[in-house]
Amino acid sequence: MLGVIPLLVLSEELQTEFPFWYSVFLGLVFMIIVYFLPRGVTGLVEDAWEASRVATKQLGISDPPLIGPGMGKSLFLWIAFKEALKTFPSIPTWPTWSP
Repeated sequence: MLGVIPLLVLSEELQTEFPFWYSVFLGLVFMIIVYFLPRGVTGLVEDAWEASRVATKQLGISDPPLIGPGMGKSLFLWIAFKEALKTFPSIPTWPTWSP
């Protein structure tokens, strides 16, 4: 059910915006969903929950899993994500022209 509602909204939007290409775009969306989410949105949530459980076990954290209701001390996951983003090189900027 989690994936049906966004799919219905997308279907309606595609049908109103692209009436002639609607079926082609919807078919591409279905192909992408089947390829990237073969078990659906629920499978994606289950995978994230399992990865969180494994990460807590490997890190030796005895608190509840990193992803779940209430979040609590699970803010660790967000902090770890922000720290990982810092390791990426900075985004290049366009050279500015000065006369």
